[in-house]
Amino acid sequence: MVRTLEEQREMVRTGASKTVDSYHLYGLAVDVVAWIGHARFEVTPNQVVYKAIKEVVDTHGLGIENGNDMWGWDLYHWQLSGYKDKYDIRKLKGYK
Repeated sequence: MVRTLEEQREMVRTGASKTVDSYHLYGLAVDVVAWIGHARFEVTPNQVVYKAIKEVVDTHGLGIENGNDMWGWDLYHWQLSGYKDKYDIRKLKGYK
């Protein structure tokens, strides 16, 4: 889901994010959580999800980065780093 600037500011205000200039604003980031009947935010199942995604990313050289690897926190965050200037979903015709 692409976040609005207002939503991102609220994420910063509540401590869920540390930046207003998130890749979520550009449509270039997703938060991935384990689904075991419903979204699960416990660390253990999400470490399994992280390891699986990380293996695929590293094996295929996909250029996708994880928040835990970049900042030491945010296990759920995955982004296409370096593409904000080239692929900004907010520039699409009709995007609000």
